[in-house]
Amino acid sequence: MTYILSRDGEVAQTGRLEGIEPLTSVWRQKKPAYRPDLNKDDSHGEFAVVKQYYAGICCVLDVSFERGTLAINSHRPHAFSDADIRSLEQLAQVLDEAFRRIGDIRAREQYYIDLEHEIADRQRAQEELNIALL
Repeated sequence: MTYILSRDGEVAQTGRLEGIEPLTSVWRQKKPAYRPDLNKDDSHGEFAVVKQYYAGICCVLDVSFERGTLAINSHRPHAFSDADIRSLEQLAQVLDEAFRRIGDIRAREQYYIDLEHEIADRQRAQEELNIALL
């Protein structure tokens, strides 16, 4: 699934999966993919999709993380510096850790749910045993 962060800070789920092949390639390589000017170099074959959905975008930076890629783009060619790339890599590392922590929290929640069911089952068994012994 793809998400877009608007200039106003709103996040929208787009549901668009067309042209995802370049993203899966970037994700598998586990290194930043910087396309400074898609008008001049479209090495991932994505310019048609970018142009269709994101008019005017010509500069794209993708950084992979465990669950996908984090991308920023610009209408200006060569918009991102080496420092920008490093910053996005650090943000991707934070996302990796956040998703791991979410997984840990969900596993812990499921453990507690299972434990509550087991406690309820044991309490019922104890009550049935107490009734049988009367």
